[in-house]
Amino acid sequence: MLTGTIIPQSEHNGSLNEGLPFGATSFENWVKQQLNKVVISLINLRDTSDLSEVRNLLTECMWSDEGRIDAELTKYLEDESRELYGRFFNDELMGLIGVIHGSIGEVELKHIAIKPEYRGKGLGTKLVYEYVQAKNIVVMKAETDKDAVGFYNKLGFTILSLGEKYPGVERFECTSRHK
Repeated sequence: MLTGTIIPQSEHNGSLNEGLPFGATSFENWVKQQLNKVVISLINLRDTSDLSEVRNLLTECMWSDEGRIDAELTKYLEDESRELYGRFFNDELMGLIGVIHGSIGEVELKHIAIKPEYRGKGLGTKLVYEYVQAKNIVVMKAETDKDAVGFYNKLGFTILSLGEKYPGVERFECTSRHK
């Protein structure tokens, strides 16, 4: 069962700051408070009946080519070496993390995506940490672009430039070791 608080649309009156519960000074503040209350662990998205939200979130972290997105989603659903987990709030998918297993305790973080309205609230960090702890991950690697290097650096990943892997696009390998 998913837990959380629902604020009826009638209490919003079109403004994100109107109708907030007592003590919440802004919609962003209220969301942060609610995210800290979320007690749900990661949910395997293979068990999700409606994959449209999953697909939409994958477009947030991939080149938005429908064929590639569908191919990646199919790989997550059919390839046992891949796992795709999500975090829900009020039955809404807030974010996802997708990995490919290598040797024991090692994974490649292939995809991480957070819905725009939940970004900057620590959810991506929670997804990574929760996955690492739940699965006893020793080494996590990710390949990313310049825009996401700060996220991985903040999490303590070691950053290594791979140079211009594609014309005009510098790529980075990010590695985190856990005990």
